[in-house]
Amino acid sequence: MATPAFAYDSGSGWSSDEESDDSASHDALPRVPEAAQNRIEDATVPTWSWAALDQMPETLTLVNFVQQIWGYALFRCEPANKQYPGIAFGATTFEKAHVSVHLKNSKSSVTMRTPEVKTKGLEYTRLESGLVVRPEGVIHFKKKCLDKKTKKDLAFELGKRYLSFTGENTPEFVFVVVPFENGAYAPNKAFRSPAFHVFSKRQARFLQHKHKRQKKNVEIEQMDTDIHDAETTLRSLEETLDRHVVANQQMNAFFDEMRADIHRITNETAKTALEYALRHVQSSELATL
Repeated sequence: MATPAFAYDSGSGWSSDEESDDSASHDALPRVPEAAQNRIEDATVPTWSWAALDQMPETLTLVNFVQQIWGYALFRCEPANKQYPGIAFGATTFEKAHVSVHLKNSKSSVTMRTPEVKTKGLEYTRLESGLVVRPEGVIHFKKKCLDKKTKKDLAFELGKRYLSFTGENTPEFVFVVVPFENGAYAPNKAFRSPAFHVFSKRQARFLQHKHKRQKKNVEIEQMDTDIHDAETTLRSLEETLDRHVVANQQMNAFFDEMRADIHRITNETAKTALEYALRHVQSSELATL
């Protein structure tokens, strides 16, 4: 199902490309309908396996994504400051292309709704599977946007929503561009962006903290240290207890052997002394820490 192409204008809002002037309406009747197979809205969009995405040429450039040591990231809930995330096509020779967002590290084919376009004046067609655009220049997208009625994300969705598809690995996404030529998609010419993650905000340790937050972190670190010391002490005491238990068992076994042989002693004084010394005594001791 395709949505008609729209052009966004900051003064007049959304306007449909289906609106036509009088001259266009006179030409509408005698025109022969375009063949269905030549319309990009009716063409079947290719699907991609994990292996196909991995081998696809990585020639689409990410714009205004944060580059980390481990790759690119988008922190959706941080202010954009007019630096909206986007993609740059570079030099292309085809007039139309399909743009979509795919989950890269999933064994099954999973897509994210392609975010709403931020670039003003861009003509495009929204399909259920993505956007149809003219692949040139840079296209910027909204970073965070919610439908006022449904409360659904219209921009980038948080990666954690896709954890069920990635086996608890951090979800990675890629933009995929498929050219449309001669009335059909050309999957052999498809290319993609580098993989990126979508988080809410940067973790606290990567930001400039206020004094209050720093104090809180110091308190937490102190608690972690105390816990570690307590665990170390507990392990040491358990090892000492095990040694004493073994020694006590050996001593009790020795005493049992002596009790069994007391009857062999002929000296009554020595016999009485040993019986008294080896008698069973029930006692308890209090440990002071």
